[in-house]
Amino acid sequence: MEFKVKLEGLDKLKNAFHQYPLESARNIQKAIISSITKVERVTVPITPIDTSRLRESIPLGKKIEPLRGEIGPTVDYAIYVHEGTSRWPLSMPPKNPHTVRQFLKVGFETSIPDIQGFFNKAIKDTLNKITK
Repeated sequence: MEFKVKLEGLDKLKNAFHQYPLESARNIQKAIISSITKVERVTVPITPIDTSRLRESIPLGKKIEPLRGEIGPTVDYAIYVHEGTSRWPLSMPPKNPHTVRQFLKVGFETSIPDIQGFFNKAIKDTLNKITK
């Protein structure tokens, strides 16, 4: 499963990236790390819990690479909890209060304003460096 964010000002960032690739990459990498961390902080508490393995696997699924980041559970059954099954459809609420079945989707969507803020800061920081 993959979620994407549309960022305003991306054209400016691409232009700055070509002019100052190292500075741009550094700022983008900071934004990626902040975004992944934010999604993790929002997602873990709302993840359904039975044995704790699903919740505990989310930070283990965090991968940060140059200009790329991923986060997601590492347990095999995570997709079934997230997307539902014929025996446990999404219309059935989770057993625990304050948790949601589509925890990754909700965690990501809740984090979008902050993610956009992280990348806006990356754009501003890069442009500020260029204009100096």
